[in-house]
Amino acid sequence: MVAKKEPSVKGEAQVTYCEGGCDDALKLSLEISKEKIVGVSIKPGKTSCDMVKKHSLALEKHILGKHVGDAYKVTSEQLEGKSIPHHGAELVVHALREAILAYESDKTSTSLRDALGMLQSYDEGLPPRVPETDYEF
Repeated sequence: MVAKKEPSVKGEAQVTYCEGGCDDALKLSLEISKEKIVGVSIKPGKTSCDMVKKHSLALEKHILGKHVGDAYKVTSEQLEGKSIPHHGAELVVHALREAILAYESDKTSTSLRDALGMLQSYDEGLPPRVPETDYEF
């Protein structure tokens, strides 16, 4: 018997923080399988400060293996352990949330595309339907 491997899905976000002369940026990519984060790639921009790099590493350790919903709830205060976090912590948490939202959006649109494709396959021999006008849900 061969185990079926569930495909992993990626969520990505690219975020820039510019305030007070700081020009921090990062790209965060998540690999998600069975609603758990199984891979994290965070690439701070070339001009990012050391604190962004520090918080990127802390976030990676904090969310790896977590359920997507739990990871979304991570706060910058948890990463830094202070009530007033550094902007680097806020930046990486913002990027995390954007990546999770991108994953959720892609997952939803893929499911809808699959459902419309199945409906279309039942119409063999008929002219193609226009989903916005022909299908009633």
